[in-house]
Amino acid sequence: MLLAGLVANAVVIGIWVWSRTAGLRIRPESGTPEEIGAADSISTALEADIVFGTTVLLAPIFRWREPSRRVVIGSAVFVWTVVVLLTVFAIFAEAEMASTGH
Repeated sequence: MLLAGLVANAVVIGIWVWSRTAGLRIRPESGTPEEIGAADSISTALEADIVFGTTVLLAPIFRWREPSRRVVIGSAVFVWTVVVLLTVFAIFAEAEMASTGH
């Protein structure tokens, strides 16, 4: 179940990044990147936390070298820094779009 959750969340993150950078080819506006919203950036960052946490939990099962405490804390700080930056970016982008009438 952990591995399935890791893979499923990683795929969702990949699709989100793809849709926000290159644009998915399954919509009428094919190839046009979607706008980044606060809610979807936060949920994607939380999915990244799930991927990170699941990887840490799976390390002993697959006999990967268990990460040191320093690596775990550093990675968690990195992931949450990305969460904060994405959230701030999304909030400012939405505020700018609202002020310009888009």
